[in-house]
Amino acid sequence: MQLSNDNYLKQYSRSLCILDHLKLARDGDIENGLFFAGRNIYKTKNILPIKEIMQRLVNEANETLNLIKKKIEMLNEYYNKR
Repeated sequence: MQLSNDNYLKQYSRSLCILDHLKLARDGDIENGLFFAGRNIYKTKNILPIKEIMQRLVNEANETLNLIKKKIEMLNEYYNKR
């Protein structure tokens, strides 16, 4: 007996569900979790904890804001001298 696509999916949807494997990935289970990678994954040198990644992003943002602040101060000084 051949199952239609709808019946097939209804019968096997629980065993084919990726949700459990996504949850395992979220929890750090690298053996059983489902992970996605783009085509540039080969460029990855190491895997960092999200806390460290976020701290790096915050640091970079702060550095950029400080540079912008310095440039604004320089522009204010320039225009105030005129």
